Amino acid sequence: MNKTDMLSVEELYEECHRRFEYRDGELYYKIGMSGRNVRKGNIAGSVRCKRTGRKRLQIGRVDYYLHRLIYLMHHKVLPDIIDHIDRNPKNNRIENLRPATCLQNNMNRDVNRIHKTKNGMYESFINIDGGKVKFGPFCDRIDAAKAWNAAAVKTYGEFARLMPIPDTSDRDLFKLSAAYV
Repeated sequence: MNKTDMLSVEELYEECHRRFEYRDGELYYKIGMSGRNVRKGNIAGSVRCKRTGRKRLQIGRVDYYLHRLIYLMHHKVLPDIIDHIDRNPKNNRIENLRPATCLQNNMNRDVNRIHKTKNGMYESFINIDGGKVKFGPFCDRIDAAKAWNAAAVKTYGEFARLMPIPDTSDRDLFKLSAAYV
């Protein structure tokens, strides 16, 4: 890709509005493109990575992720990182997209945040300003999860991916589960 092939954000915005119409998380071609087998009304983009399911499409000689173009068409800006709130890369509805920092985007994913110590206690960890902060030890995973959730909400706000806390009737099942250990 040449730098000359890339459009400015303003040019890309205009080109997207010229070519596409947004409906329910998809882009549809407004115009047909001979030589590319594209008809007016076709859904734009194709899945290039089966693992993530993210759609891409080409404008000029440059590939763009579909969610980035959708965000641009609605907000006239193109942040470096766009987060899928529900963590589903196939859900490109505009209400599911938000700008994020790298740290915020990484918080919106599943990671192992509770560890069982050698003595059978539980600890939870959170990364704050590049350092790891430990909570615990706790006698059970539920208390460790509660401590982590409180710290995550305070630190990451709306980007925090909270651990599920079962009600007391599910407490024994939660202790046996290996999902977060």
